[in-house]
Amino acid sequence: EFRFEQASQEVLDKLNNYKKCAKIQKEWNWYCAHRERCYGIMDPAALPADAVEHFLVKHCSGDLPAWIASPGKLAGRDLVERLNSLQRRDHSARWPWAHYCEQVALGVRAPSQLPGSIAERFLEEWGQGKHRAEQPAEDQVRELDKLLKASRKVQRSWNWFTNHRKGCYGIRNPRALPAHFVEEFLARHRSRARILL
Repeated sequence: EFRFEQASQEVLDKLNNYKKCAKIQKEWNWYCAHRERCYGIMDPAALPADAVEHFLVKHCSGDLPAWIASPGKLAGRDLVERLNSLQRRDHSARWPWAHYCEQVALGVRAPSQLPGSIAERFLEEWGQGKHRAEQPAEDQVRELDKLLKASRKVQRSWNWFTNHRKGCYGIRNPRALPAHFVEEFLARHRSRARILL
């Protein structure tokens, strides 16, 4: 059975007091619906303590973006399509977008749920050559592909790694990840394989 540390009653009470304000309630609902660690769960007692505390820290410090409760500023259809199209055409844009969103948008990656200014700035900076990450070597990608096709255990291990390794953001396509993540996974796999021999 999977268990996690829940927020203390003091933290839950603090959040519930904040949520009496309609604006804070909207911000909480948005945060829970879009923050990957919340999985859409709105009940703070059912969430990991760090997710609840992250919201409070952001809210109390004034860092929670004003756009959360004002959907009028969200990216338009054309901008959303430009960003989605970039990620479909160029796998190397997926991880930088996820990393950028983690830094400036509370980890929310759906461009339709973000202000247009966030998506526009990323596209502009991407066009200027910013946000690039070193791609894995083709021989490493082939090695990983071969391992993934040969073993369901390796597939599960890769899926777990990309979902739980900080900074992978659940991205499973090795061509979309920076080289150091693929190298780390392959090194771990090789060391486990040597131990089993």
